[in-house]
Amino acid sequence: MCGIAGIVQKKCSNINQEIATLNSHLKHRGPDDEGYVLISNQDSLPLGGKDTPAETLNNQNYYCPKALIEDSSEECNLALAHRRLSIIDVSTNGHQPMCSTDKQLWIVLNGEIYNYIELKQELINQGYRFHTASDTEVVLVAYKMWGQECVNHFNGMWAFVIYDADKNILFGSRDRLGVKPLYYYKSDESFVFASEQKALWHSKIVKSGLNSRAVFDYLALSHSDAEPEGFFQNIISMQQGYNFVFEINNFIFQEYCYYTSDDLKDSVNNLSVKEESERLLELVTKAVNIRTRADVEIGACLSGGIDSSFIVMLLDKYFKEKNIGYSPQVFTAVYSNYKYDEEKWAQQVVNSTSVKWHKTYPTSDTLLSDLSDLIYAADTPLLSTSTYAQYKVMKLASEQGIKVLLDGQGADELFAGYNIFNKVYYNELFVRFKFVLLFKEINSTNNFFTTVKNWITTDIQMLLKRTPSRVSKYLYEKAIFELKFLTPDFKNEYLKRFGNLFFPFNLNLNDTLKKYASGERLQVMLQLEDRMSMRFSVESRTPFSDDLDLINYGLSLPSSFKIKNGVRKYILREAGKNIIPNQILERKDKIGFQTPEYDWLKSLKNEIPLLLESNINEYVNTGLIKENLKLVLENPTSDKSSRILRFIFLSQWRKIYKI
Repeated sequence: MCGIAGIVQKKCSNINQEIATLNSHLKHRGPDDEGYVLISNQDSLPLGGKDTPAETLNNQNYYCPKALIEDSSEECNLALAHRRLSIIDVSTNGHQPMCSTDKQLWIVLNGEIYNYIELKQELINQGYRFHTASDTEVVLVAYKMWGQECVNHFNGMWAFVIYDADKNILFGSRDRLGVKPLYYYKSDESFVFASEQKALWHSKIVKSGLNSRAVFDYLALSHSDAEPEGFFQNIISMQQGYNFVFEINNFIFQEYCYYTSDDLKDSVNNLSVKEESERLLELVTKAVNIRTRADVEIGACLSGGIDSSFIVMLLDKYFKEKNIGYSPQVFTAVYSNYKYDEEKWAQQVVNSTSVKWHKTYPTSDTLLSDLSDLIYAADTPLLSTSTYAQYKVMKLASEQGIKVLLDGQGADELFAGYNIFNKVYYNELFVRFKFVLLFKEINSTNNFFTTVKNWITTDIQMLLKRTPSRVSKYLYEKAIFELKFLTPDFKNEYLKRFGNLFFPFNLNLNDTLKKYASGERLQVMLQLEDRMSMRFSVESRTPFSDDLDLINYGLSLPSSFKIKNGVRKYILREAGKNIIPNQILERKDKIGFQTPEYDWLKSLKNEIPLLLESNINEYVNTGLIKENLKLVLENPTSDKSSRILRFIFLSQWRKIYKI
């Protein structure tokens, strides 16, 4: 797990300071090593930096540096940079940028290819030789063997860029659902990429600013980074499941899709629930086990829900079967005397395993003191304080010396974990004339008429969003709480976004799940997972989001296995029987990284208004927000705390990044 960056210029120049600056803003992603390669006319010069270990500089490998970038005045038109968090092959042999023996291929890789051992053997059988025990070299040799098709052989999470001297191109790739990030900037004279937006923002080469469209989407529509160009103008997120080719000679950049879940069809094998659950258990077990491949200690996040509990139970079982020699360490965010506290549920898992349990206790005071660091780490304004729970969990793991954590992100998108999916399933049953099953599903909620009312209301709301008109815009302008705070000019300029931007919702559950899995909602969560973990130099591994077999199986499993008798993630619960404690299997109240947000804001009612600064006055009426903030905090049933808090997050984000 690492940070990567690169610069391509049309003309040769001394860009040493620029590439070093990019890399310096990725140090948290890889504090163990620092590396560069400068390339000009296909000649390459590997260099180190201040954080390059002495043993790496003394290593005689053909790709290891002998000098530091600070001491070099070499001019070039291409520079690659890398920050290393040593996980696999922690020796100096794992240094990057890494190259082929003929120095015609150079790579910078962020991520892990979990099936690298099997791929390595396959490539050895084809006559290739290896010089390291790293998965990075496997990617390099796989590219030599299969070219751009190599990504179809990978099981894992990745964002990498390869310089191919023979073709004089950069070839880049991002994993299927976008667990690992990659951003780029392109002008007539420069092409720059990096693992995080902040690195690009701080580069003198990159011309950026605040994207007002993204601000409107965030404040009025509750979308964050809904499109490839997010809050930072001209800084583009490479799409998940995509490759790119950058032709260095003519400065042509092309992205193309190599994986889309839209191609998956519902399975028609007519297996029973028992047979499907056994198959799913096999896939989840395999996905968890292969993600223990590391040369450092492995731990896991434990929230008390089905997904993380499943992973921890399987991880503990694997450790015992393999006599690993230590017990997995697991980490939970705890809120004493809060109705959504997960401690009692996590305790059930701990009692059933041999794991070593660590707890962190986020409070309103710690949130306030950590707020600037939290927002800077996230790169973009937050949607709620739930991200802070992740932040604290990752910080605790780092303090305990854990470099790798497994987490359950993505299971809701594969197996229908959100409440909205019930309504989609009702639509599917209705249009397929399965009225008996529809009645049974609605009746299982124990509140038939209320459920029908909510279903119809949701359908109408979604229809209005998709068919924008003066009437629908008027209704939403009156209904959306945040809109009354926006300045008239700003609101009127972007009001058209109502019909163009919405979360997936249609007449087929699996189609909706595919769009969730490959869409903005999961992307934002994976982005925050990446940023919060890497802020503390921790690698987060997400089996439900980056295991190819598990993803394809989940998204092609018929809807009837995912929701049954009103129970979401039905097949996952069935697969977890005899593995997960029954109390957790029967839970229906899990709602993600829930925090006592309202209570926190209420306790900070004097400090919170001070965080709302005039730097967002061009978009909103801050005086009116402060008046309503007081009303929100005095209303014990308010559901608007997260929504009004976004104005504060935006203001602080703009202040921190000096935008």
